[in-house]
Amino acid sequence: MNSLLDEIMKAMKADSEGSDAVSTNQTPKPGVDVAIECVGVLQTFDTCQKIIAPGGRIEVRSVDHSSP
Repeated sequence: MNSLLDEIMKAMKADSEGSDAVSTNQTPKPGVDVAIECVGVLQTFDTCQKIIAPGGRIEVRSVDHSSP
């Protein structure tokens, strides 16, 4: 275990063997739940589409005005 996780588990009063409060044996999901696009260019929006998990959300905070 790394020291940051140890500190978090200690703050949550979880033990190092695992706990209901902290699960260290989670199966990784394919992608992120939420992607926030705030740069305003098409390339970053395309990246958001590539990294989003099934059922995830893309939050767009800016728009690319450079194309007609």
